Amino acid sequence: MAETLPINFPLETENVIASYSATDLADGTGVIVFKGYNSNEEGTDDYHLSEQTISSNDVISRDLAGSTYSDYTLRMDHDYDLTPFNTARTIEGTAKISITVGGYSSSTTGDKQIYYIAKLRKWDGSTETEIANAQSENMPHNSATGTKSKTLTVSIPITTAVNFAAGETFRITIEIWIKKNTDNADFGYGHDPDDRNDTVSTNRFIISDADTTVFKAHVPFKIDV
Repeated sequence: MAETLPINFPLETENVIASYSATDLADGTGVIVFKGYNSNEEGTDDYHLSEQTISSNDVISRDLAGSTYSDYTLRMDHDYDLTPFNTARTIEGTAKISITVGGYSSSTTGDKQIYYIAKLRKWDGSTETEIANAQSENMPHNSATGTKSKTLTVSIPITTAVNFAAGETFRITIEIWIKKNTDNADFGYGHDPDDRNDTVSTNRFIISDADTTVFKAHVPFKIDV
């Protein structure tokens, strides 16, 4: 009687293959593209990251006209969270963040400008640890009336591998800094994965049709080989 050889079936976890949006051969990483959006539960805003195209509750977050800031002032501080990891993950390489910012002005006078700071962080439910950050260029709106917008992109090097344990969360904090010495300017930024535009009453910032309202984050994950 011929000897029967044993058949070894792989465990379920051995069949799991990480799916990446792209690879960066220079970094040796797999890049996943996340999009930022917000939700609102009973009047409370929450901010999220997802690979899926989910319609944001608000297409644009705005700092409304009526106030003046003689120097750059932090006006928005939003924490965009990914769903907690089910298994340990590692990020390393260069992250890239793209956000469209801009403003509406009813006057050609005054110094009116906006920029953002993107901060990569680890969140374990109680402690926030900063990984790296970058500041965008300034987007001025000083010489024309109406709406002006521009998509600003930053690169954020992650020079040391950062490990996330199961249950920990990857977070991107977006800070919006605004300077305006007149009260007739309304600034903001877009965060809608569906790339919709807002239809609002007059004297409010909307992103021009030539620009996107999608907030994208290209995040490099270390590939196990």
